[in-house]
Amino acid sequence: MLGAAFVPVPLVIVVDGELQPVAQRRLFAPVDGTVLSIETEDGATVTSGQTLLTLRDDQLAERLARIEGGIRTADAERAGLEARLSSISVLDAEQFAEVDRIRVRQSILETQRRGLADELAQAKLQERSLTIVAPIDGRIMAPDLLRRLDSRPLERGDPLMTVADLQRPWEVHAAIAPEDLGPIRRRLDHPDDSSSLRIDVLSAIDGASRFQAVRPRLGGRMLDEGTGVGLPLRAELTSVPSEAFRPGTRVTLRIDCGRSPLVKVLFRRLLDQGRRYGWW
Repeated sequence: MLGAAFVPVPLVIVVDGELQPVAQRRLFAPVDGTVLSIETEDGATVTSGQTLLTLRDDQLAERLARIEGGIRTADAERAGLEARLSSISVLDAEQFAEVDRIRVRQSILETQRRGLADELAQAKLQERSLTIVAPIDGRIMAPDLLRRLDSRPLERGDPLMTVADLQRPWEVHAAIAPEDLGPIRRRLDHPDDSSSLRIDVLSAIDGASRFQAVRPRLGGRMLDEGTGVGLPLRAELTSVPSEAFRPGTRVTLRIDCGRSPLVKVLFRRLLDQGRRYGWW
């Protein structure tokens, strides 16, 4: 019986995770504003550069109107000064003085107009940022898009939608709890073993779909994310999921950490906790 405790048996760590396409971009509101128009919908296929959504920034609109009004006023005054100069044909002392005053005023107006033109260019650049375009080819991932955004005020940084290319490679994301890190790290620390580290990914979609994940890698610090509390793990799926899968689909990972004595498999967490707290 005692000998059976040291018989090697499979050590499999089971954790929850989620599927995510590698090529995806999350879009956020660039400024405070109000949604003016929505040009797409959840699940729509889009191409890079396609307009998805337009915002309105009332403060920016007022600023643009003020700048453009200032430019029109300056141009009108400049035109009037040019007309006055053209009408002066005979120069006497009084007209020489008037010409000098006009030249000075023209110089001031030219400086003002250049400043306004620079302001206008910056404001137009900000205005262009109010038009949200697709950064990549892909599919729109935005449940309840109209309900969440239509005519709603937004603050800078508010999430808008995600564009994901579902035809390119996918990854599985998980958070490895501290008590499960030991066996995985030992496996990854040996190149001969890590290359054959087997990760099975199971999902209830498509009749209990099963995938294989390869090239696992651990993050550098503990995180508290939707996948749980722990050290982030990512691995590449060897196949592209069907269209039934969306970014964030929940899955179960079975991580094959090789073989270990039965007693270590049964009492692994207790042994790891004891080493961590110096019980032995």
